[in-house]
Parts: sequence; structure tokens; C-alpha cells
Amino acid sequence: MAIIYSYGDFTSTTSFVRSDDPAARPIEITRASCVARQQGCGLFKNPLGNLKAAQTAPLKIEKP
Repeated sequence: MAIIYSYGDFTSTTSFVRSDDPAARPIEITRASCVARQQGCGLFKNPLGNLKAAQTAPLKIEKP
């Protein structure tokens, strides 16, 4: 299982884990793992994305 999530125009995914694996670590979703902190880094992640809006946008989890 993997989760695809976004904050505004910036999208990321969690690592793949098996849902029945008792040794699997909990899935963590953070804004820092998805949205760049600086404009320059944001251009590499998504050149057309609105970084300012993504820094305050709500979490959106994509459904398959």
C-alpha cells in the first residue's frame, strides 16, 4: 500500500508497505516531505506550481 497526497500543486507518495506486516513502521505524511521550503527548490519539484499557496494549502489524499 502507498498513499498519494498533495498540498496545493505539490504531490508526493509514501513508501510502499504491506498492510499485514506487523513490523512495518507507521506511515508519516508531512508537508515538509512534499512542499519545498524555498522557491528555488520548488522550481525543481514543480516548475508551474504555486509554492506560496502550497505552503498553507490543506492536505489532499488522492483516491485510486
